[in-house]
Amino acid sequence: MVPRRRRQPRAVAMDLLEPGQVAMKILLATDGSDTARATSDFLTRFPFPEGTEVRLLNVVRDTLFKYEEWEDSEDLDDEHRAELEETEQLLKAEREELVSKEAARLGDAVWTCTTEVRIGQPADEILHAATSLGANLIALGSVGSSGVREFHLGRVSNAVLEYAPFSVLVVKPPAVEPAASADAEARPLRILIAFDGSHSSRTALEFCHSLPLGDRSEIHIVGVLRLLHGFRQDIQQRLSKVWQRKKAAAKTALEEVTKDSRWPTPHVTSELRESSSVTEAILRIARKKEIDLIVLGNKGKGAVESFLLGSVTRRVTRHAPCSVLAVRV
Repeated sequence: MVPRRRRQPRAVAMDLLEPGQVAMKILLATDGSDTARATSDFLTRFPFPEGTEVRLLNVVRDTLFKYEEWEDSEDLDDEHRAELEETEQLLKAEREELVSKEAARLGDAVWTCTTEVRIGQPADEILHAATSLGANLIALGSVGSSGVREFHLGRVSNAVLEYAPFSVLVVKPPAVEPAASADAEARPLRILIAFDGSHSSRTALEFCHSLPLGDRSEIHIVGVLRLLHGFRQDIQQRLSKVWQRKKAAAKTALEEVTKDSRWPTPHVTSELRESSSVTEAILRIARKKEIDLIVLGNKGKGAVESFLLGSVTRRVTRHAPCSVLAVRV
């Protein structure tokens, strides 16, 4: 269970790419599961800037080895303590071999890779390792665990997403069957960017501008105006002059960011939706357009509309049919 308050690493929130920065540092958390390997595959296919560095991290959960906290720890003799320490070292060596093999595979994809194995609570160690690395991005899978259930990426990814002062990429395995995976890789990368005119949503846009996207890539920018709940409230809302001005402003903002000359691809579209659920509107579009990655700011409060709240980001990440990048400012 994730505690209500978690000790934060000493780091400040940052944009993914600082001005003039041409590379990134990514902390990739892996537990050897299929989901973790899917995360590695996603990174190798994603157009991160040249020179990007990746550190592969595996965390051995420390619950088994903190025998000094056991109620009956005083009953352990020297032989039992030695066995526990030996088991810890063997398990750590096994994980070091795991991350080394994964690093070799990523290295073949022209990545600069380093590895690290830590012992502790996975979410905490991921956050502290990212701080130590000076990472721009934490990448991890959405579900899955190793055979001995040491890592539980589903719960870990939720905790990291909530507490990290860094941007977080949560990767979900592709829905295509293995036989169709080659066709899936051949099709253009499809990115949905949730935009509300706020600083955080503009930071998400800036991240996408910084990527060396191919001219076949497809960018879809989505704005959602939240409708009120209740009997006829949504109808009255739509008919009001304030709502019409807000809607016109949202359309203008979407048109401006869509026509931005910095897009490296001509395939940039946008749409404005009105919905009582921002999350459902985003997810519905993502499914319809078979999006590969949803990019959101972690919160938003702008002149157009305030909808990219942390709760929306968490709900989108949990229910999205594809991978999600939560950009932290």
